[in-house]
Amino acid sequence: MIPSKEPVRLPPLPQVSGDPSILFDVFTHRSISTSNREYGNGDRLAHIGATIFQHAVVDHWFSRRPMLSVEEMEAKKFEAMGDTKVMYWVSVYDFKRRISFGSQGSTILNTPSESRWFFNAYIGALYTRDGLEAVKKWISGLIDPDFHGSGDKTPSPEYTNWTNFRPSSPGSSTAVSQPEPPTYYRSQTTSRASPPGSPHTPKPPTPPQSPPTGSRVLVTVSHFNEVATRKGRNVYYADSSEGPSHLPIWT
Repeated sequence: MIPSKEPVRLPPLPQVSGDPSILFDVFTHRSISTSNREYGNGDRLAHIGATIFQHAVVDHWFSRRPMLSVEEMEAKKFEAMGDTKVMYWVSVYDFKRRISFGSQGSTILNTPSESRWFFNAYIGALYTRDGLEAVKKWISGLIDPDFHGSGDKTPSPEYTNWTNFRPSSPGSSTAVSQPEPPTYYRSQTTSRASPPGSPHTPKPPTPPQSPPTGSRVLVTVSHFNEVATRKGRNVYYADSSEGPSHLPIWT
């Protein structure tokens, strides 16, 4: 049964882009339809159209704010996709005037299944030529006339980019932050540890410390010989003796 007193608040029937021959297959009864290399035939358009129709309905009510429960979404879907609604839309858009019938005559649109077939075929053609968003915009206007494409279907900006999302800690005011740079911890032997994967750099040798000014330094013979050798000098020691001749001390 088609509602007779419901005010007509439907969006305009969207135009299907491209070669208009696709509309001949949409509005030609399946009993006399032909095949097309682009999309097949009207049956194929109606088949994909039925799936896209359900997707568009569920997506609209899922995205609506405030959120609906699953039970509420199912009720909305059942109402929008019911025979009463589909036959009403087919009547208001005057599909009967557009359709080329076969031997069964124009009374075929009086059956819910045939009305749904033509409606789904039109959705399939719109999806094939103009994409999913064109279908969703049209269906949203059909099932929810008060919806005008406002921000109540748009998710919060802070969750639109998953790569920047991090769960917030207790008491935090935001759930989004930029990644922090890696931290390198100090060790006891170096002022800053090498980043992971970098080659190990040995610690430079500690230079000898100069003695404090004014202090006395003990110089041994071995140290004196070492310094002379580094400077390329030859050192000779002359023999001499001290003490009595029967018990000399050689120096």
